[in-house]
Amino acid sequence: MCLRTGVVLDQDKSGGWRATSGFRAFTAWNHDSTPGSADPAARAVQWLRMAHALHAPVAPELVSDKLAATAAAAVKET
Repeated sequence: MCLRTGVVLDQDKSGGWRATSGFRAFTAWNHDSTPGSADPAARAVQWLRMAHALHAPVAPELVSDKLAATAAAAVKET
């Protein structure tokens, strides 16, 4: 199944969808204006970057380091 986004999806045996190919870049334009940050294509790319960051695995040591730094900063403020 090929969608307008340029990503080819294939339904796997579990009933879910997975990407089977993709693209490195695309060009978006409007007929009468330059695309801005409120343009749907630009917002979709921003959302994809944010979703990737939100769902990426986090190493436990990074979490413990951040918690320790936050606790140390809280102690300094009091």
